[in-house]
Amino acid sequence: MSMEQNKVVDHRETFSSRVDDIRRDGPSLNTAILEKVDNSYDWGKAKNLDINYDTDRMTMDIIDDGSEGFGSEEALSERFFTIGETNNDATESTIGKYGKGGYKSVINLAKSFKITSYFNNKKHEIETDIVTMVNNNKWTPTSPLNITKSPKGKMGTEFNIDLLPKYHSSLNEEDMIRNLSRACHKIPMEIKVNGKKLGKMTPYGSDIQAKKEYHIFWKNDGIKGQFV
Repeated sequence: MSMEQNKVVDHRETFSSRVDDIRRDGPSLNTAILEKVDNSYDWGKAKNLDINYDTDRMTMDIIDDGSEGFGSEEALSERFFTIGETNNDATESTIGKYGKGGYKSVINLAKSFKITSYFNNKKHEIETDIVTMVNNNKWTPTSPLNITKSPKGKMGTEFNIDLLPKYHSSLNEEDMIRNLSRACHKIPMEIKVNGKKLGKMTPYGSDIQAKKEYHIFWKNDGIKGQFV
C-alpha cells in the first residue's frame, strides 16, 4: 500500500468554511445585534445597553452594565470561540443555551473585534482578527486573553466591532431602531442607539388582541363543545 493510500484525510469542517457558511446564511445585521442584546440581558443580567456606531469609521460598540459579565475566563476565552459548545449553566428558559448565537452574530458583523468584560473584580480583554483567522484557517483567536485589575465598581461587557464592508451602505439608524423596538418590547432593559432611548412597541399593537377559552366535553356520541 502506498504512502498516499495510508494518508489520513481530515474531513472535519474548517474555520474558513464555517465562516463562509455563517456569512452566507447567518443572521442579518439587526438580528445579529439582537443576539447581543439577548445575551446581555439573559447572561450578563444587564439593566442598560448602549449601541453606538460610526458610519465614517464603520465601527460599532455594544456596551452593557451586566453585573455578571462573561461570568468566567473559560466562558470568554474558550466557550465563546467554540461554536456549538453547550453552556452547562443553561436552563430551559435561557436564551442561547447552545452557545452558537453569540459568536456567529459577531462573525457575521465583524472583520475584527475586541471584547472587554468585568467580573470577579478583574478586567478581561480578548480580541481577534477574523480575516487573519480565515487566511490561516485557524479556530484560535489571534490575541490571547489579557487579565488585569478592574477599576473599583466597574462591571459589564463591551464589544468593539470593526464592521464588514458589506454594511457600509446598509447601516440605517431608523431601520435598526424600528426592528429593535419591536423585537425587544418584552425585555426589561433600557436600550439606546447612538444616545437615543429605544421606545418599546409590540409588533401586534398590544400584547393580547383577544382571548378565548375552549371547553370541550367528550361523550360517546361524539364531541360537543362550548365556546366562551
